[in-house]
Parts: sequence; structure tokens; C-alpha cells
Amino acid sequence: MAILTHNQGPYVYTLYKDEYGLAEPTVAMLFAAGFVAAALSATFVGALADKYGRRMACMAFCITYALSCVTKLSSEIVTLLIGRLLGGVATTLMYSVFESWMVTEYFARSLDKSNMTLDSMFGLMTALNGVVAILSGVVGESVVAMTGTKTSPFMAAIVLLMTALVIMKRGWVSLQSQS
Repeated sequence: MAILTHNQGPYVYTLYKDEYGLAEPTVAMLFAAGFVAAALSATFVGALADKYGRRMACMAFCITYALSCVTKLSSEIVTLLIGRLLGGVATTLMYSVFESWMVTEYFARSLDKSNMTLDSMFGLMTALNGVVAILSGVVGESVVAMTGTKTSPFMAAIVLLMTALVIMKRGWVSLQSQS
């Protein structure tokens, strides 16, 4: 999931600068707003995930980041700022709740007593993220070439995020929630 969303970084800058013609200080302010939103949301995201569950937090990531992607269709500064704020919160969710969920489920399913180590799970995840990053870059560039706009990778991400949301909603069976 991390690669899905953050492989769009190069498109954000060129979208703001080249397609929307925003001045460099404005682009910098938008990026800074996203970083500040991520930092501030880091103070409460974990507590909310603990209170409402990691599944809900992962689904909140999908919705929050999809909304952030939708804002890329506008060249209005306020809309783009809202998108960066949403993106910052989504980044915090992405870098905390998915791995936290994986660790929780690992122990809930007693995988620590099997041959599968947590180290190997994280290693596999990292390797797969690398492969997905490469594929995402190729697909993203192809979509931009086909459509002629840097907004298209964000629209493609919405489709993938909503697919992930449906999979989480329908297919996420948690042993923690059954006990």
C-alpha cells in the first residue's frame, strides 16, 4: 500500500508546477502542509487505531487518501491544501496501522510458534514493495502518456484504494475481533 500512494510523488510536483502553473513558494507550502499534517496526526492516529481497530484505521486510510487524490483534479489552492492535509493524515495511517495490524495478527494466529518469523514476513513485504514500486512507476507513466495529464495516476490510485477498501470490508477476518 505504501508504494501505491507514494510512487505518485513525482507527479504531485509536476502537477502543481507544470500543469497548474503554481509558483515555487506555493508548491513548497503545499508540501510542507502535508508534512505538518502527518506530524500532527502522528500524535493521535495510534490511539484511534487502538480504540476503533486496525481494520477500521486501514479502511480510513483508503478513504482519506482517495479523498486526497480527488483534490488533485482542482487547481484551487484551498482544495489542494485540503488534499495535502488529507494526504498527511493518510501517510501517518499508512506507516503505522498496516504494519501494526500485521504484527497483531501474527501473534493472534500464533504464527510465532510456526516456521514463519516476523522478520521473514517483513522481509517479504519489503521485497514485494520494491517490485510493486517498479510496476507502479511503469503503469503510472503509461497512464500519464495515454491521458496526457499528471492527474491520471491519482485517479488510478482511487480505483485501487476503493478495491482495497472492499477487500478489507468483506474479506478481512481478524482473530482478534472474534474473541
